[in-house]
Amino acid sequence: MGARLGIENHVATITIDNPPLNLLDRAVRAEVLARMNAAVEDGGVRAIVITGAGERSFSAGSDIREFVDDIRRNRGAERAEHEYELLKQIATCPKPTIAAIEGYALGGGCELAMACDFRVAGEGARLGFPEIKLGVFPINTVERSLLLLGEAKTKELMFFGDPISADEAARIGLLHRVVPTGHAMTAARELAERLARLPGATLTELKGLTARHSLEPFEAGGRLAREAAARVFRTEDFREGVAAFLEKREPRFRHR
Repeated sequence: MGARLGIENHVATITIDNPPLNLLDRAVRAEVLARMNAAVEDGGVRAIVITGAGERSFSAGSDIREFVDDIRRNRGAERAEHEYELLKQIATCPKPTIAAIEGYALGGGCELAMACDFRVAGEGARLGFPEIKLGVFPINTVERSLLLLGEAKTKELMFFGDPISADEAARIGLLHRVVPTGHAMTAARELAERLARLPGATLTELKGLTARHSLEPFEAGGRLAREAAARVFRTEDFREGVAAFLEKREPRFRHR
């Protein structure tokens, strides 16, 4: 379990493998980051695909069970920084990145996909940010969502927390391509192999310029978001949302 790296035809594939839902716990995030670094450092790699093992889930986000210990140790700020490091590495990677999504891409899983340059999904995929339903703050999502989707759709996705279909995600610009269920990886590899045949130095310059353009507001807003997340982490509603999720019951929020 963790993350696997495979390289073929100048395309690196990083597979999140933490069944059944490919949750991004600390160990898995660290492994994905390590595989990203290895792919970036490999001179033969010209494009990177990130996917999830199986067809049930690209990644359903963070492992909520970890939050119990984080609450006890008051590690909200530390957790935010740890999550941010992986997303920043993907967003600033000098090589093109493509997310191949089947099934769920929720919370941190959708954040990870949004950090990629391109997103391809099977038509049965469901994407969204359900954090609000647990009293959790979507730490590294707001700024990137504002850049990609605009204010109206960002508020709708973040405030209500309802997942959307692949077709709707494509309509609002969250996905670049929707393909039949089970074919996301094939479509992503086709894109990656096309990119791998293009001049790498030019792609690197293009990637760097676009990353700098988007990263400046993301860096500033990201600091504010991580501070906000640390405050939310200390609220009663956050503790209640986590407890309710783990106990499989409806949360009883007290709005404090």
